[in-house]
Amino acid sequence: MIAFSIIGILSLVLIYFVLRSQNAQRELILARSSARTSTKRVNQAFKHIMVLANEQQKEMLIKLQAAHSKGLIKTGDFQRLEVLFAQFTTIVMLCSEKGASVEAALNATLKKEEINLQDVREVVKNMPTEVRMSWSKNTCEGFVNACAAMTRTFMGKTEKSDDKQD
Repeated sequence: MIAFSIIGILSLVLIYFVLRSQNAQRELILARSSARTSTKRVNQAFKHIMVLANEQQKEMLIKLQAAHSKGLIKTGDFQRLEVLFAQFTTIVMLCSEKGASVEAALNATLKKEEINLQDVREVVKNMPTEVRMSWSKNTCEGFVNACAAMTRTFMGKTEKSDDKQD
């Protein structure tokens, strides 16, 4: 009788653990599925960020070259900003994917270039307050805002000079 009681109790414990392991297995399958879906969404988001960053990079380079051709930017500043804007997408992706600061991303991308971070800082130092404030955040958002503000500054000078000619 005691043996049957022990066997019955052990059978109940066994059933409990089997059911519990099946539930855990279902939860694991759901978690994996959710993780795969999240990974796909993240990868899509990074692809979209890459496309947008590439387009913004092209626009900034066009505006920079237009301002330089009109003589609104010193040649030294133009060369430095051209290198910076040419690395725009890479910097944004390093900040987004790796979580790097703008300073770290700039150091990594400018290793192969003729300019360094200090050269870029010299150019930024002579920019309007809006650019300097955005730049000083050392975040991806601040970097994007600073670059956009730089191009607005050039285009503002271009529009003002065009207005004077009319």
